[in-house]
Amino acid sequence: MLRRTFAFGAAGCACAGWALPARATDPLPAAAERFEQLAEALRQLAPAERCVAVNEQVNQLLAYTHDFASCGRRDCWQTPAETLAAGRGDCEDYAITKYFLLGACTDGGCPRLVYARWTPADRPQDRPHEPVAHVVVIADAQAGDPIVLDCVDPLLQGLSRRPDLRPVFSFDAGGLWRGATGERVGDAPQRLWPWRGVLERWARQQRGLN
Repeated sequence: MLRRTFAFGAAGCACAGWALPARATDPLPAAAERFEQLAEALRQLAPAERCVAVNEQVNQLLAYTHDFASCGRRDCWQTPAETLAAGRGDCEDYAITKYFLLGACTDGGCPRLVYARWTPADRPQDRPHEPVAHVVVIADAQAGDPIVLDCVDPLLQGLSRRPDLRPVFSFDAGGLWRGATGERVGDAPQRLWPWRGVLERWARQQRGLN
């Protein structure tokens, strides 16, 4: 199932229409340090303000670009340092950066990445509603209606208020679940090789190694 899902995802992501000029590149160590500075600034905010700030900061810092343009492959997942260094990424790169920022600046929450199929609500009725692959973050998977952080819709809303999103699976640094909050179906680093690569590289980059 996951292999078919990633094949579906190669077609592109929902925020592809939001492309902006790429920013200048920074060295990875400098970008990793910038991540830590951003996380520290976010920790100074009241807990209720952090999700809003994480979503806004990442959306403003990055420019959308297709994977092939940024790394020469149709599907590559970047660490927060790699994304901040380039100043650009696609929907999973936005989401991954937000996921790690939430983990670094919030207490007790359980952020999770969600791979979904997105159908724009404003699409004309005479056109088929063909969903596209999209990745978002939910701030706390244990909440009754987890808040969605998104690069397409900047308004923070509960997942129940996002009928345009149909979650396929969700994951964090350890687990893999059906839908956004369904049953656990395995170990994410073992089953999702792009995610395993992100976790391994990010651990090295946080230690100051490329």
